[in-house]
Amino acid sequence: MIATISEPTLLGLRMSSYGAFTNGLRLVLLVFGLPLSFKLKELVGGIVTLVVVEACRYAPVFVGQRRERFSFVAQDFGITFAMLLMTGFWEWLRWASGFGTSFDSLIEYVSQ
Repeated sequence: MIATISEPTLLGLRMSSYGAFTNGLRLVLLVFGLPLSFKLKELVGGIVTLVVVEACRYAPVFVGQRRERFSFVAQDFGITFAMLLMTGFWEWLRWASGFGTSFDSLIEYVSQ
């Protein structure tokens, strides 16, 4: 969610090098990180790797925004926060309905 607005804007300013670097970084992290994380922690490791890869995606885009003197940081974090709030609401609604949360068995799975 964070880099959704920023990458196309940089591309529109003819600064495609930031997007290319970002995609290259993602590729390298996925090629090496996913197999290693699956080997060490199976599914949970793969999910954590995907989250880390997406977080690393924002760094080059942020540098590009700073160099071009524009920024959507507030909007990016605002929409990400809204997404987290919606996810929290649905988890609460699931818990309040008596189904538990999506994460109830995760702690037990990770600790094995």
